[in-house]
Amino acid sequence: MSSKLSFKIFRRKKRLQILQFGTARLWAPLTLITISLIIAFLNYQPGTWLTGWDNLHPEFNFPMNIKRSFLSVWQEYQGLGLLGGMAHAADLPRQIILYTLNLLGVPAQNLRYLWTFSMLTIGPLGVYFFIKNQLLKQRGIRLPFDKNTKTFAALLGGLFYLLNLSTVQNFFVPFETFTSFFGFFPWLLLVTLNYLKQPNKRHYLHLIIVYLLAAPSFYVETLFVVLILSLLPVIKLTRTVLVTFASILITQAYWLIPVIFFVLTNGHVGEQAKINLISTPETYLRNLEFANLKSLALLKGYLFNFLDLGLDNKFTYLLLPWRQHLANPLINLIGNLNFVLILTGIYYAFKKNLRLAPTIISITIICLFFLLGGGLLINSKIPLLGELFRSPFTKFSTPLAFTYSLFFSIGCIFILDLFSFLHSQLTYIFTLFTLTLSLFIFASPAFSGQLISSSMRLKIPPEYFETFDFFKNQDPATRIANFPQYTFWGWQFYNWGYRGSGFLWYGIKQPILDRAFDVWEKQNQNYYEEINAALYSENQKEFENVINKYAINWILIDKFVISPEENQDLKTEELINMLNASGNFKLEKNINNNILIYKSNIDKRVNNFLELTPQLNTQNKPLTIPSYTETENIVPVEISYKKLPNQILLKISPLLPSTPNYVYLNIPFFQSSLILEIYNQYFELVLPGELLSQPEFYPLTTVYLPTKDQVNINIYTNSPTQSVNVTSALKDAVPYQCYTNKKDRHVEKITYANSISLLGTDVVGCLSLPLPSFTPPGLISTQYTYFSSTSTPANTNITTKNLGFSTTPPQPLSPKILPFTIRQFSPLTQEKQQLNLILEANNSNLIQEITYQNITTNLHPLLASTSFQLNPIPATKGSDPERSDYSRGLLDYQIKEGSYPDSSLNITQTPEQNQLLPEARNCNQFRQGTVNKTITPDSITYFAQNATTCDSLDLRHLPHTTNYLIQIDYQHVKGLPMTICLENHSTHRCDVYERLFENRSFIQTISNPNEPPGYTLHLFNQSIGNQPTINQIKSITISPYPLNFLRNIQIQGPEGLSSDGSDRLSGIASGDHSSDVGPVIETSTHPAEFLYTVSTSPSESTTLNLSQTYSPYWVLLNNNLKQKSTQSSWSNSWTIPPGNHNLTIIYLPQLLEFLGFALLPILPIILYLHHRKK
Repeated sequence: MSSKLSFKIFRRKKRLQILQFGTARLWAPLTLITISLIIAFLNYQPGTWLTGWDNLHPEFNFPMNIKRSFLSVWQEYQGLGLLGGMAHAADLPRQIILYTLNLLGVPAQNLRYLWTFSMLTIGPLGVYFFIKNQLLKQRGIRLPFDKNTKTFAALLGGLFYLLNLSTVQNFFVPFETFTSFFGFFPWLLLVTLNYLKQPNKRHYLHLIIVYLLAAPSFYVETLFVVLILSLLPVIKLTRTVLVTFASILITQAYWLIPVIFFVLTNGHVGEQAKINLISTPETYLRNLEFANLKSLALLKGYLFNFLDLGLDNKFTYLLLPWRQHLANPLINLIGNLNFVLILTGIYYAFKKNLRLAPTIISITIICLFFLLGGGLLINSKIPLLGELFRSPFTKFSTPLAFTYSLFFSIGCIFILDLFSFLHSQLTYIFTLFTLTLSLFIFASPAFSGQLISSSMRLKIPPEYFETFDFFKNQDPATRIANFPQYTFWGWQFYNWGYRGSGFLWYGIKQPILDRAFDVWEKQNQNYYEEINAALYSENQKEFENVINKYAINWILIDKFVISPEENQDLKTEELINMLNASGNFKLEKNINNNILIYKSNIDKRVNNFLELTPQLNTQNKPLTIPSYTETENIVPVEISYKKLPNQILLKISPLLPSTPNYVYLNIPFFQSSLILEIYNQYFELVLPGELLSQPEFYPLTTVYLPTKDQVNINIYTNSPTQSVNVTSALKDAVPYQCYTNKKDRHVEKITYANSISLLGTDVVGCLSLPLPSFTPPGLISTQYTYFSSTSTPANTNITTKNLGFSTTPPQPLSPKILPFTIRQFSPLTQEKQQLNLILEANNSNLIQEITYQNITTNLHPLLASTSFQLNPIPATKGSDPERSDYSRGLLDYQIKEGSYPDSSLNITQTPEQNQLLPEARNCNQFRQGTVNKTITPDSITYFAQNATTCDSLDLRHLPHTTNYLIQIDYQHVKGLPMTICLENHSTHRCDVYERLFENRSFIQTISNPNEPPGYTLHLFNQSIGNQPTINQIKSITISPYPLNFLRNIQIQGPEGLSSDGSDRLSGIASGDHSSDVGPVIETSTHPAEFLYTVSTSPSESTTLNLSQTYSPYWVLLNNNLKQKSTQSSWSNSWTIPPGNHNLTIIYLPQLLEFLGFALLPILPIILYLHHRKK
């Protein structure tokens, strides 16, 4: 009995010893896990989805998204289809893991939380084990650190990796690629060094497993480049190193080979995308703003100055809670003391001859090189790399945080050694407690739910999941156009809190024409420009032509989408009205009136994105020139006049080959000083009193007149019959807010002897007075002198009572610092009218002031009136001998330089004569640096430093009935190139928004006759940080441009088809389906994104069209049919001769991904060879 009892006691003691040993080894990792889980718990919001910014949501439809990753080279779902520019297949391991967890019962809405918090947990663990097993462990050398010190140092290193500002910026708006890189980077270096140090089977197995699991880190492929750069310091030309790097490349080959193909063949696309042309220079400068020791010491990046839409729908700092936290001097002191400890760790690591110290410091130097702006040296030589590394902080902050963590742990050892002379356990514990507490205090907002932004934790409305279910039951080989489409930025805002690059395509198989994909394919951007112009022009015919051109089957209207600018018009209601009014669209699904899904009546011959069309032959076909008066709303005309006895004869001659109009008006013989009103434009006309008649016509002016409407002409006497100075009466009026309705905004009035000043901020103010009792018919002229010390433009108008209707045509008024006199005209009406002096101070940050002097109203009686309509300018064909000269003259005028008429619609701004703001303004409320504007005879020079110099040109008189050509003679001197915005006064959006890199010409493509006139051209000279920005404007020219006329010139093919094939479905727009009788595809299949099969038997040569963006790598596998047709302007097409054909179309680069998968079996072979070697 005693022996059995002794054995039990011995076994119990043994278990206790094992438990104590395990506890001693695992308490530190368990502590890290516990702290990470506490942070995760405090940043988790039950019942919400982690969504927003750049997000991946395969959980919306796992089978579909996993299939896409296996077949990821051709991204069919991205708009019109494109060659994948990102490592889409790299996310495959994450998708498989999450799908497995979902099958095991984890709710889909928790999966992204789970992955994100897993990365938050394993990253610090990787640092802990790296420090303990690599940094502080050297074979054959006994380091002078005791076991407990090593454990505490590794724990503190892991805590630093968890609780630093780089981690905050990676997780505040989480994106899988960056959070995965954070989690796996320490493990990638650990398993690589383990294998290089001991190349055995166990370490090799760890190597391939970790690298396979870490592939989601490289969804943004540049992070793989960062990893390779981080491994460079350990490279030696040995067999083990070669095996290691070959194995690493094999684990990533299935996504890496297609990415290399994209870089070699399509790498320029991203550089040239409009979104990147505008954002890339700015993004890089935002990074450079933090390229200093002060910021890098705390691992602060550009997100600390990044703006985001706040809860009140106003922009504020994205990281506002952390900015407020760091504003505390104590917090800054703790952060800087931690950096001093890192520097101490660098010193101590070399003093103690740590084997990895040179490697770690090399990684640190590489990171600092890019983060301090070293990338500029590369960007100028290799623009593609410049585009890839345009935001170096997101790429290199994690490796830098990793090296900081290692040196911080060594610094902690130094502190512990420093106090070891006291030989006091209490001192040791107090030191550890202080170091740990400093990390917790520095990152304390993370423990109050601020590691992940609350705007990323949202409840997705159920309407979206109902939309997913609807499209699951529809033909997957159809295409969706989503709306609103109010901006080219691939970034949307929703009224339920979401902001980001979008998410619909993760739950919908059908391709979606979203702006998030424009950066990877120019044709997607072209579609946006065409559909946007058609919608905002409210041109239903053009809208339907675009829908048909791009084979769009569905219109999805998402009413949850909002604009961050509240007054921007998204044209949603106009779109709905347009669709409902057309017989070519049918409302298929209305989901709570929040999401509307319309089906377009597209040509039935389009099936699986394939169709057959008649062969077009444009040789010897006529050039058809459309009617100018039918395609354009206005035409430039020259007005000349001739005096006749008791009459005036007007000659209205279009500046194009056409027949002029002649208009007679009877006037009293004694009237010689006249005011001519033609189409709400006023001109002074003086007739020679000594002549009874004039033998010839004398030129008066050049104007633009409507082509389709009656033109009214009125003649008034220029000598007023009544004149009233209303300055004194206006002094007694009370100023008020008008045309805006803003709370807590006031308009002030200051009166002087003969003048009145109006003052206000962020408001439009009026001072109104009923007009004197004038008897109609007649014309009112208002004459006054104005000036403004704040460069505020003057504006007056005459309206019906209570600002009901303005009878004053808008005209260009410019701000003046010195007194300037002007006269405005308004027709007299039967209704009561009032005169309004206006303060234009809307959207201003500072007090604006405008002074009016000597305000006089005058009555000019009507003498004569009539109306006429311009003679039509007919269409013509270039091959018609009788019309060839006419056609040539018509075209010559349109392409001739300097052919713009001298009209108020043709605007030229030069340094010596312009209506721009007289002084510089800073329109950036978040950057209050220095701005300046200098005018010389040669140029207008704009300077800004940590501010934005803004200038503007008021174009309130320009009608929306035509398009405009904007030409800017410009020179970029330093810093960011200038950006311009042509703001539409009706929709309050930029019809044109571009960055100027050189002399540029822009066409404003939207013309909407239903809108009132008015634009403003804004110039932005933006500086970020202390980097000055200098740009020069030499001239600005704006002229009407006959865009509709020019784009309707075409080579006519058979049956009215145009040469580019864009009208191949023209019958659909009119509801005519007789075209269905043409060649048809008998059968077709589309089993995968890269593969199509077709069977057809045309009786004559036809064209096979594949409605995917053109690529030379779409190949028709038929030895007899290799010729690709150029019939389509955007898609792929082949000429098919008569006969029976069974065809296969394949996208060849997809084989590269298959090749990468085929290489994976090499890894177990190498593993087996390790086993044999053993």
